[in-house]
Order: sequence, then C-alpha cells, then structure tokens
Amino acid sequence: MSGESVLLIAGASARAAAFSALRGGFKISAADLFADADLQRACDCRTVDPYPEQLEQIFKTAPPGVWMYTGALENYPRLLASLARQRRLLGCSAEVVRRVRDPRELHESLTSAGFASPAIFAHGSPPHDARRWLCKRRRSAGGLGIEFFSPDKQGNTSLPAASYLQEFVSGMSCGLAYVAAGGQATFLGASRQLTGRRWCGARQFMYCGSLAPQPLTNSARSEAVRLGRHLATAFGLTGLFGVDVILQNNRPWVLEVNPRFTSSLEVLEHVGDYSAVALHMQACQAGRLPVESPPVAPTRFSGKAIVYARRDGLVGASFQRFVQSRLDGGQIDLPKIADIPPLGSSLIQGRPICTVLADGESAPAVLRQLRRAAKSIYASGR
Repeated sequence: MSGESVLLIAGASARAAAFSALRGGFKISAADLFADADLQRACDCRTVDPYPEQLEQIFKTAPPGVWMYTGALENYPRLLASLARQRRLLGCSAEVVRRVRDPRELHESLTSAGFASPAIFAHGSPPHDARRWLCKRRRSAGGLGIEFFSPDKQGNTSLPAASYLQEFVSGMSCGLAYVAAGGQATFLGASRQLTGRRWCGARQFMYCGSLAPQPLTNSARSEAVRLGRHLATAFGLTGLFGVDVILQNNRPWVLEVNPRFTSSLEVLEHVGDYSAVALHMQACQAGRLPVESPPVAPTRFSGKAIVYARRDGLVGASFQRFVQSRLDGGQIDLPKIADIPPLGSSLIQGRPICTVLADGESAPAVLRQLRRAAKSIYASGR
C-alpha cells in the first residue's frame, strides 16, 4: 500500500485481524459491531450500527484505501459486492463466497475429488435411517443456532426455513488455515477448536476458542495440503481462508469453508511468529504465497477462549480491575485479555463478554490458564 493508503477491516469482530495488521506494519481503520475498548485504543474504529447495513455509509466516509472483511460478512454476499464497488476488496469476491458457502456445491466438489464430507440434505424431510443430522442455518457463524435435528411436537420433520441438514460426524473439531492466490494455496497450520464449553458459557456447538498448533499425522497433513489446493482451484479463493473439519481416525471431514480471516489465525500466527494479514496482503496484491507452512517450536502453544455472559448485566468496576491486572504492555503481540467492553456497557446473556488468551509449553497447560481466566471473569461480575 502507498503511504497514504489505509487498510479498512470490516466485520462483526475486527480486533484480531486489526492487531495482526498492526504487527505487519499496516496503517488501518476498523468498522466493527462491538467497537471494543482495546480496538478503539489501537486504531481509528467505527461502530457498525445497525449491523451490517451501516457499512455502506461508513465506506463513504472512511479514509481512502483498500479493505478486507472478517466474520461473518460472508453471510451477506450482496453487501460484499456493493462495498467492493466503493473500494478495492482484498479477498474473496461475492461470487466466490456464494459458491463456496453453498453447502450442496461444496459437498459435491469435495466428494468428487475424493475428500470426506458429511452428507447434506437441503429440502423436505430427511431420510429415515440410523444417521444423526445437525440442523444448520444458512446464515450463521461460530456454531450459532446449530442443533440436532428432530421432529417438532406435531411430528413434522420438514426443515426450518433458511436451513439445511448436515450428517453428524463424531471426532475432534479442528480449524485448518490457508492463504491462496492464483489457484494455489499454502497450508498455514491446524488448530483445535473449543466448542460448547460450559466453563466459558458457550451453548452446545458454539465456537468458544482455539488451541494451536494441533499436531497432524503425515496422512492428515497431506490431505490438508491437497484440500487447500483443491478449494483454491475449484472456487477461486484468494487470500486467507479457513476450513472447519472433524478429525475422525486421522482423516479430516470437511464441514464448511470460511473465505476470510478466521478466529483461529490469532493463535496460529502467534506460534508461527508471523502476521497473517501481511500474508493476506501479499497474496491479494502481488499473488505471492509462502513456500511452506511457517515453522513452529515443539514446545510453543497458544490458545484463546471467548467468555460468554451467563446473565444480563453491566460491565462494572470489578471487571475493569481484573482487566487492568492482565494488561502488561503486550496488547498487540498476544494480549492476555482482548475484545474488552467499555465500563458501563451492557452484557447480554449468551453474547461474548471478552476474549482471554494464553501461551505455554503444552496445550493442556494453555487450556488450564484459559479456564482459570474465565473463572476469574465470572467471579469479577458478582
């Protein structure tokens, strides 16, 4: 980018991508649903309210430059197309998003290329067999609204509007991260996804954090590398993207593709010591990709957990004191606490309070730190 150009980062939560961009040396602006205190301290930040409609107006008055999006703007391809007409988009276009987010098209592409992908059922009533099905909203993110499908009280088995069924596959939930350009992709690494953890207030299937790196067997890693290249070629993906998978018997079963900066990249880039947004910019602007995955020290692990509110309330002084105890000057590198709501702001049951982060010499050690931090946050709210 030129010295006067600004990278505008837009999404429901832009903070992780914004911090990645700042580590990469970029001048940025952010448009964010929450506009939390730490993001406002770090850069020019505008609140998107109503979300996401106000982005149209924000784009008209934001400093000139390019832009990228984070979750969950992939649910609004028409808006993506409109915003891309206002300023240059670095990342997957609206048409690419429509295709790769279509459950049926993705499933057919994957299975025809020999990848494992759970069965999809999108119309009418599902087959009467022994399989278990998950009901998923077509417009959703972070596991919100996912539940096991069962007939309603009247015995009706028809699908709810704007939803589809995906066969349930048991195993470890993981996120695979990539950067793509010109029909090629580089595998950046795997992370273990935390979902539905009660200790951080998450409902079943809800995404509530990541641990990285997640070791893969040679066969699983080879499959992950081949998967990224297939998706980049078949759908024309550009820049950063993530793939949600279930690892079952060391084989990844592909659930969905997130064609943008994903939440797990924050911990992956920390253990790999790079800026994911810098890789994104190189791929989108110059078509350059890393030759291979960034190396990771064998005893370097990182994790994050999203702490959800268990009841309605307000951010009080005790929470602010806890935040201050965890602010140690390393906010842009790997903060111990992030997505910090301002004093006096509303807490709504089931919505995030903040994010806690930790690093250590093993994944269990990191997980213990995250659990302790979550417990302290709930204690500070009493």
